[in-house]
Amino acid sequence: MPPYAAFSLQDALINLLSDYAPMPCLLTLPSQPQYAYALGPVPRRTHPVYFEVQFGRLAERDAHNRRQQRRKEASPFVAVHSGLQDLFVPLAPKAGAATEAWITLGSFQAALPSPTEAWKRWCDLRRGPAADDAQAYLLYARGLYSTPVLGPEAVALLGQAFSAVGRCLMGWSKVEAALRQVERAKRQALASGLPYRMWHYTEARRDRYHRGPFQGAELAPWDAEEFRLTRGPDAALALVPRDAPADAVQALHLAAQLQWACFEHCRRKPGLVAGRLGDEGALILTAASRLQSRDLALEAAQALSKRLGWRVACAWACRPGQREDLDRTIHMAEQGLRTALARGQELVEAPALVMAPESEWGSADLGERLAVVAAEGAVEAARLARADLQVQALRASQGRAEALRVQLQWGLAPLLKAVQRRVGPGEGSGLRAAAAEALGVALTSGELLRGFEAQVEELLLRLKSPARGGLALRLRQAAARLQQHPEEPADLRSLAREAGLSPFHFSREFKRQTGQGFAQARLEARVAKARRLLVESELSLAAVAGECGFKNTAHFSTAFKRFQGNSPKAYRDKERK
Repeated sequence: MPPYAAFSLQDALINLLSDYAPMPCLLTLPSQPQYAYALGPVPRRTHPVYFEVQFGRLAERDAHNRRQQRRKEASPFVAVHSGLQDLFVPLAPKAGAATEAWITLGSFQAALPSPTEAWKRWCDLRRGPAADDAQAYLLYARGLYSTPVLGPEAVALLGQAFSAVGRCLMGWSKVEAALRQVERAKRQALASGLPYRMWHYTEARRDRYHRGPFQGAELAPWDAEEFRLTRGPDAALALVPRDAPADAVQALHLAAQLQWACFEHCRRKPGLVAGRLGDEGALILTAASRLQSRDLALEAAQALSKRLGWRVACAWACRPGQREDLDRTIHMAEQGLRTALARGQELVEAPALVMAPESEWGSADLGERLAVVAAEGAVEAARLARADLQVQALRASQGRAEALRVQLQWGLAPLLKAVQRRVGPGEGSGLRAAAAEALGVALTSGELLRGFEAQVEELLLRLKSPARGGLALRLRQAAARLQQHPEEPADLRSLAREAGLSPFHFSREFKRQTGQGFAQARLEARVAKARRLLVESELSLAAVAGECGFKNTAHFSTAFKRFQGNSPKAYRDKERK
């Protein structure tokens, strides 16, 4: 193969694997397993595959890859490992000959996982449901929801392209044929449901602004053809879920759904380009006047809300003729949206909010006002004060997550002190630790705002009914929850937070009240439920293990035998006789 042809093919593959389907690609030789030639981007350290390395599961993935490379398939096929999929393309020196090399593309997913599925994968990765490291799990979930999703049409398209590349590499096809297949895959990428080309375009536009003046104003011919643009975008729409949940993983799931729905909305309309607003929502870029931007925002918010089944909030910013300053336009839309949500609005023009004069009140002053009205029992007034505090914190932080975290901590401190005076130092310290954790694990501005709102609501509830029953009653409620729902992934920290205690205090009092430790009580409750299911149902042992919260059948059998003295199968046979 001539060098220029090889470089052309390599450039085409790198472009396909960065702009259209961002995944690593490895060429391996089974006869030399240590040899691997890599193309495509390297996954970030939040990618699920990196967690396999971190938790000692790399050998299992290597063994999985070797098993696939011993298969006799002559055509590309998909194999699943730890919930993720890889495309294996066999390469042979000629048609019908034995496979001598493999191209492996991945990892990707068939569909967006639900929060429950994400938690199950995490438990399987950690070899048990006791993984309560909130920040590590949040990073894993963030990587999971940013992992590419490929449908059957896209997988078949990529399989054909890499088969052509493989035939070229093995010497029984010309490089022009491989280039045509790769270019065909790129042309059909948007039609087969790959949003990454649009998302990459949006990120590239934001990045070019920082490289110098007017670097974002030009419009490449292929961009104009793919997105049906007549000129570079100078208007931005920012969209997020109107009522995002306080749970960070659930919020990531909703944001991923919104990003895909936004892509589907944009690819059917000329002149619109979809993008991702971090891990919180979606962007739409276009070239439009102020009035046109308003109409597009109304239409997009209504269409996406109807498609998703929940309300979408939207803010738009339009700066005609300022294509070289697109990053600033996007920033205005993003900040305007956060400010609007803090005020309870869901469809606004961003500059009217972002350019408003700053209040003379600081975050600490507004926090004092929030604490005063909350202590008086004025719940609605307290929520209005909370919204004012959020708006001021956003203005003071200029959208920087770390600065916003500090502003919200200042605002929350007076309310925490008021609650501690009401409920006493023991329970107050537990609430303070919960608030610090909620704001500490959040990585983006949206997560910080949701965590702050959840903590304020929790503190308002404690001020309204600070005792929630005596200590003995709260511990009995926790024990009853373990007995009724032992399969839930509830850990010591979450139950302690619900009881208003520190984990240490909760563990000590739980053992004093019930006579056994938390872990022992949970395991005993799971075994008790398993005994009922083994006798009363026809479920398999694996299904019983899953219904009772055990990570696998082996873990279930070991725990059951420790408590019962015999195996689950022997127990079922004995009880039924």
